[in-house]
Amino acid sequence: MELEILLGFKSGQEQRARFEIQTPEKVEGEDPKTQKEKAFAKVVRMVMHKDMKRGFINTGDFGFRIEDVSYMKLLF
Repeated sequence: MELEILLGFKSGQEQRARFEIQTPEKVEGEDPKTQKEKAFAKVVRMVMHKDMKRGFINTGDFGFRIEDVSYMKLLF
């Protein structure tokens, strides 16, 4: 599943990023919006993890430092 996420940085800039997320097979009765929200939660946990004080993530489009991210927003 591919997600498009708006990253807000401490400098005031915003950047759109695409993340490719591996998700389990579709659960019976679960709508696509719920699946996207669960995948987004995975990305947020990865970037905002309490033990990840520093680091660098490369999305393919661009790279960013974890400590520079101030917020994340899922774009539907």
